[in-house]
Amino acid sequence: MITQADYEARFGVDELLRVCDPQRTGAVDPETFAAAVTAASALIEAHLGVRYALPITPVPALILDVAADLTRERLHGERVSELILERGRQARRVLGDLAAGRMALNGTAAPRPGGGAAPSVRPGLTTLTDALKDF
Repeated sequence: MITQADYEARFGVDELLRVCDPQRTGAVDPETFAAAVTAASALIEAHLGVRYALPITPVPALILDVAADLTRERLHGERVSELILERGRQARRVLGDLAAGRMALNGTAAPRPGGGAAPSVRPGLTTLTDALKDF
């Protein structure tokens, strides 16, 4: 869902090497990165599959943000900072809100067959922008 180039653009190549180059070769271990992306994608799909037909194409920016934060949290493992943990918690809250219909991917994905209409965002509901405003 998120590519290595996406990760580097968001968080920097130095960070990526710190978490994906255990042998200190100067190159990202593709298996380490792929495992983190796979775990993040599985969590995202488990939540979105409740309300939306998968796969969702193109992938909305909101979901790319969530995927980046979940991948980052996974890559940092036990060495994760409080900021990264909080962003991971916020990403999971967004997924929960999407699955529960408190948030929506307006105009980007068809509702899941048999799941009723996709929810729409109403005034006063939390958005990712609101959730991340302090970061």
